[in-house]
Amino acid sequence: METLSYFLGWFVALSGLVINRWEPFKSEEQVLAEQHFERFKSQRQLRIDLASPDNVQELVADLQEIDGVRKGSIDLESEAVILSYHKEKVSPERILAFLKSKGHLK
Repeated sequence: METLSYFLGWFVALSGLVINRWEPFKSEEQVLAEQHFERFKSQRQLRIDLASPDNVQELVADLQEIDGVRKGSIDLESEAVILSYHKEKVSPERILAFLKSKGHLK
């Protein structure tokens, strides 16, 4: 009897760990929250200081061409541009290299 209760205790503990790890009984709100968190986790922000903000509209249009930059997240300040990007699609180095090739940065 003692052996049976020992193995039954291990079974309950392991099944609790399995259920906690994979959570097969998630509500729709939990699934949406996880998806939102994953999207938030994969996004980064970049601030680009501009020496001469003379052609801002062209800069914004060029930034919107880059795959991975969120189109609605491009924010203009007095001498800087702040944008959000997906880290799996594009890196800050690629964004800066693209802007240099377009003549926006030196």
